[in-house]
Amino acid sequence: YPPDFRGSAKELIFNHFTFYIFQHLALFSKGHYPLEVEANGMINLEGAKMSKSAGNSVTLLDVMEKFGVDASRFGLAYAGEGYDDAYFRYPDAEAAGKRLKVIYRDLTTSKFTVDVQRIDKWILSRLQNSIAETTNHYQEQRSRSAISTGFFGILNDLKWYELRSGKVKGPGYKEALFTMVDLMTPIIPHFAEEINEVVRKDKKTFAAHRTFPKANKKLVAKKLEEEENLVRNVRDDIDGIINAIKK
Repeated sequence: YPPDFRGSAKELIFNHFTFYIFQHLALFSKGHYPLEVEANGMINLEGAKMSKSAGNSVTLLDVMEKFGVDASRFGLAYAGEGYDDAYFRYPDAEAAGKRLKVIYRDLTTSKFTVDVQRIDKWILSRLQNSIAETTNHYQEQRSRSAISTGFFGILNDLKWYELRSGKVKGPGYKEALFTMVDLMTPIIPHFAEEINEVVRKDKKTFAAHRTFPKANKKLVAKKLEEEENLVRNVRDDIDGIINAIKK
């Protein structure tokens, strides 16, 4: 004591939270005042407000038994952030579980080359921005945004990498996969520990104790990123023209 954090629904700001602060000011000395109070949104399940009266209330145990622990954590972390109401969707948790299996298979079965190609330098450059943005999102307690940049953003870059490399997977591809797992460790800790032990062969250090990724400005290649963006835009334009002709 004092409590360093107290969080609950935003509907409680005008009653519970208010009197929580009043009572501490009246009964305790300054050294025992709450250090932080935070309000968050309500949880919506499949688009409807979750409540016992509506009959759509589910527990964390229900979700974990259905999708597994890390997939459930991923779905909940992606459901919302801040004051916004959280929209938990079963398909998000289910898709997360499938994606994690693909990543695990990729890391355990792929034959990675050691030669650094142009596309490796590109993805390593892109990775630095993903690290910086994701770190900032975590610091501001924005889990959905952290997943958008540290998971989906990197996945999109990996898809472009494969398209440009002819599915040859070099050191940049491998580094991007490992970095993505490291960035998502707070959200999918059990998966990260499995990768740490099985793939990295590290049986002395927990994944949770690994140094969190830090952006390396020396790896940033803005010109290379701009060149790849030009190639991607031209390709998208050509695809758009082809699709328009087909219609």
